[in-house]
Amino acid sequence: MLSALTGEKFKLNGCNDFYGCFGGYGVEQQPEVLMFTRLGLTSAQARIFVVLYQSGLSTAKAISKNSRIARSDVYRVMATLEKLGLVEKTVSAPSKFKAIPVRDAISILMEHRREETSELQATAREILKRFKKSGTEKPLKEDEPQFVLVPQNRTGVNRIRNAIEKSQKSLDVLLSWKRFSNGINNVFTESFERARARNVRVRFIVESPPRGKAEENLIKSVRKSPMCQIRFVPKCPDTILGIYDKKEISLVVNPTTNLPDSPELWSNSQSLITIAQDYFDILWITSMETPNHEAAMEKVENSSKPSGLPQLA
Repeated sequence: MLSALTGEKFKLNGCNDFYGCFGGYGVEQQPEVLMFTRLGLTSAQARIFVVLYQSGLSTAKAISKNSRIARSDVYRVMATLEKLGLVEKTVSAPSKFKAIPVRDAISILMEHRREETSELQATAREILKRFKKSGTEKPLKEDEPQFVLVPQNRTGVNRIRNAIEKSQKSLDVLLSWKRFSNGINNVFTESFERARARNVRVRFIVESPPRGKAEENLIKSVRKSPMCQIRFVPKCPDTILGIYDKKEISLVVNPTTNLPDSPELWSNSQSLITIAQDYFDILWITSMETPNHEAAMEKVENSSKPSGLPQLA
């Protein structure tokens, strides 16, 4: 849709009445109008701009007729569109208006959006400074066990990142290969690098990956640091967890999902952390130092086989 608009190609099927082209209803839901509202225009502003572009040089009366917006409102909207630089006004009696090229209009609105985003980011940074200065954002006390269920969205990813950044002594993580490779190569790369630079001991227990050059290189890169160890289990763990400095734990509800796609249980309960730590330590002792590629390949082959009734011997 955007490519069609910026290519100056959109027309309303030769219809001179914008409102009538769509059966007299649902004008606000048309793709062209929706696109401009997403770029920051109001519904009336977007409708009028699209009508004006389609009809060419027009009077306020003609714009009002084609858009079915009251003429008094048209004048008010046109003043705003002129101020934004999206509409040009001729000196004539009566006055006539012309929309600028769509490509230029999109560029102007995108620039406005970037400026607003930049201002919002600056405001957000200032507010964060004030919160930190006033001490409003207080951490949980260690003697107050808390259980928090984080929903399946980016909040969980950000919480993991913050836990890694705050860690000072140890990180113990049990997870699938899919989560491991995504975390190390993408989502948590810098956080893990900073943790290792602080001499945080990191231990991974990971599902065995299929044999491949990329997988081997990733394992080697992780093992370059003396503070980082990795061991393997034959299949995707039934439990995916992270233990941070033995003070906080995260448990993923659905272990087979991608990073942001499952709720997570977070807790600083020492009872729960002790159970999880004992489980991790036992699994660490029994896990393998090299991947079980055969088990990984068997899993891939089984997943590719068509399901059906079992065959009789």
